[in-house]
Amino acid sequence: MEHAKHTATPTSQTSLMCQTQGVFTHTSVGAVAETDNTECRVALTPATTKELKQNGHTVYFQQGFANRAGFTDEQYKEAGAVPCSSAEEVYKKSGIILKVKPPQDMELKQIKSQQVVFCFMTATGCSKKQQQLLHSMTERKATVVSYNTLMSSTPSTTNDKCTKPVHNTMAEMTGYLAVQQAMKLMESSGKGTLFGQVTGTPGANVLVLGAGPAGKRAAAMAAAAGATVTVMDTDTEAMRSVSEKTPSIKTVQYTQQNLEKIMPTVDAVLGCVIPSTGKAPTLVSEQQMKMMQRGGVAVDAAASMGGNFATTKPTTIQNPAYSWNGITMYTATDITCLAPHTASKVISQSALASVLQVANKGWKKAVMESVGLQEGVTIAEGSVTNTAIATHSQTKFTPIEQVLESEIQKVSDKQQNISSLKQQLTTFRIQQGPSFTIEA
Repeated sequence: MEHAKHTATPTSQTSLMCQTQGVFTHTSVGAVAETDNTECRVALTPATTKELKQNGHTVYFQQGFANRAGFTDEQYKEAGAVPCSSAEEVYKKSGIILKVKPPQDMELKQIKSQQVVFCFMTATGCSKKQQQLLHSMTERKATVVSYNTLMSSTPSTTNDKCTKPVHNTMAEMTGYLAVQQAMKLMESSGKGTLFGQVTGTPGANVLVLGAGPAGKRAAAMAAAAGATVTVMDTDTEAMRSVSEKTPSIKTVQYTQQNLEKIMPTVDAVLGCVIPSTGKAPTLVSEQQMKMMQRGGVAVDAAASMGGNFATTKPTTIQNPAYSWNGITMYTATDITCLAPHTASKVISQSALASVLQVANKGWKKAVMESVGLQEGVTIAEGSVTNTAIATHSQTKFTPIEQVLESEIQKVSDKQQNISSLKQQLTTFRIQQGPSFTIEA
C-alpha cells in the first residue's frame, strides 16, 4: 500500500544545482473561481495572501471566487490583494495562477506564455481532457505544478523521510470526514447502530484499510468515538506507528486470507489507501464485499483515485451514497468539499512554501534548488515531466533535467568561472607576497 516511503533524491544532472542566496523577484500571483460548479474549495486564502504580500508580490483575485469556501472579497482586500472583475483579467495580469482543479476548456485559452499554474493533477482523469490541457500548455510553453506530488525538500523533525505536505494533509482530512460519514450512515441507512459504545453495549466493529495519513486519522477518530478498530496494511512500520499512538487499535497484515476472515465481522469498512497520483489499488473484491453483513457501511475515501473497492462507482457529495447488495456505499469523490473552508486552508497553507519558492525565485531557479519542488512539476514549459501523467495521457515523457538543460549548464559554467577566479586570486596573492591584503 502506498505511503510516502521514498526520499526525494537529485538526479546526476540536478546534482549540479546549487543555491543562490538573496536573489528574489517580484511576481504577480492570481486566484480565480473554479469553473466546475461542484468545486467549492480555493487555493488562496486571506492568510496566505498576506504572506505573499509580505514577500513583495502582487496578488490578484476574481471577485467572489471564494464565497462558497467562506471567504469574502473584503478579507482579501484587507490582506492586500487586488480585485478583478473577471477570470480573464486575473489570467492576463498574473505570472502564477493558484487553482484547485486543472484549467478547464474555457480557461485553457486564457493561459499565457511562461505562466505557472498550481493545481491538483492526477493520472486518473479523462485522458482526452488531459490531452487538451497538455496541448494548450505545449502551445504556450506553460508550466504546471501539481499539489499532490509536491514533496518537502527535507525530512521533518519527527520523520526521517521527506513527505508530500499537501497530499498528506488532504488525505488526513479525507480520513476524518470518512469516519464522520460512516457514523451518520450507520445510524440512518445501516442497521441503526451507534459507532461508539454505551454502558453494557460494545461499539461497532470498524475495519480501516491502510495505515497511511488517511488511515491513521480515520482509525484514531473511530477509536476515539468508541468503536473497536482494526487496521490492515502491508507496511509493518506504518502499522506499528498506529499501534504506538493508539494502543487500543488492532493491526493485522493485509492478506486475502486475513481480509476474508474479518469481513463477516465488521459493521463498517473504510478504504483509506489514497495514492498521490495513479489509480488506487482495489483492496476488496465484489465477492469479499458480499461477505460483509447486510446493513453494513462501506466508505471509500479513495474514490477520487478510482477507489479501494471493486464495488465503488464515483458519486458527489450532492448524492454520495447508494445501496449495493444490502450494504450502504459512500463513494463521493469530492468528500473534502463537505468542509470547503477548512480544505481551502489546508491546501493554501500546505502549498505556501512551494508557491513562495516559485514566486521569489522564478520556477526554474526554484526547481533547481529544491528536489521536493522538482517532484511537483508535472508539465514544464509544455513538456510532460511526470511519468504517470505521460503514460495516462499517451504523451511523450521528458525528464525535468532535460527541460532545464540550459539552466544547469549556466550553473556549471558559473561554478567553473568562480573556481577559475579563485585560482587566479590565489596565484596573484602568492606573487604579491604575504603582506598583500585585499579589502572587500
